[in-house]
Amino acid sequence: MEKENKYVCRRRKVDNVYEVECTDEDAINAEPKKIYCLFTSESKSGGASGLGFGGQYGKQIPVLKCFPEDEFKKEIAKELHTKQENIKIVDTQSKQK
Repeated sequence: MEKENKYVCRRRKVDNVYEVECTDEDAINAEPKKIYCLFTSESKSGGASGLGFGGQYGKQIPVLKCFPEDEFKKEIAKELHTKQENIKIVDTQSKQK
């Protein structure tokens, strides 16, 4: 049976996006992996009618969507019409209000 890696992850919230930086516990000098997550909502609605009366209902379901830094760079590169290799992400501290 193959050994599963264990990670230590640090989470930082920037506005409504969570930046999660994970490092393999057992790896020495390993480059941390960054993942970006945000909460969105998905709506579901429905209705029923019969005998001249009806009802509508709707609900919002919270959804957590995460994507790796490579996907983040890919989307930025697409918007800037350049290659992913030409994008360098520099993290800055956001001002707390």
